Amino acid sequence: MVDVNPVNEEIEEFQENERPPSEQLVELHLYLVPKEKWLEKRKLAKNQAVDHTISVGFVRVLPQTHLSDLRKEINRQLGIDSVPQTFVFLRSVGRNFTQVRPKQEMEMKVKNYVPPFVSI
Repeated sequence: MVDVNPVNEEIEEFQENERPPSEQLVELHLYLVPKEKWLEKRKLAKNQAVDHTISVGFVRVLPQTHLSDLRKEINRQLGIDSVPQTFVFLRSVGRNFTQVRPKQEMEMKVKNYVPPFVSI
């Protein structure tokens, strides 16, 4: 016999969709690198491209969120019209920003992009 109680189902659904406390979230500031600063052939941008980036907005996510999941959150929080349909994540390597490969998006987490901070 199976107990099909709608109240239990609602409680389970709420627990799965429960919002995390604000103090657990980190804010990421997202930027767009202009096409003329992107070196497509080499899949990178020089560090000086930072001076020409355009702010897209902020998203608040958990630090352990994978970059692949961050894509969904960016679209959910900022809206599909705020960011280009095809975008890549960048990471700083030496004097360049290089493209994060799709496989790396499954491994890398938001915490790798959060600036260091001191808690008092």
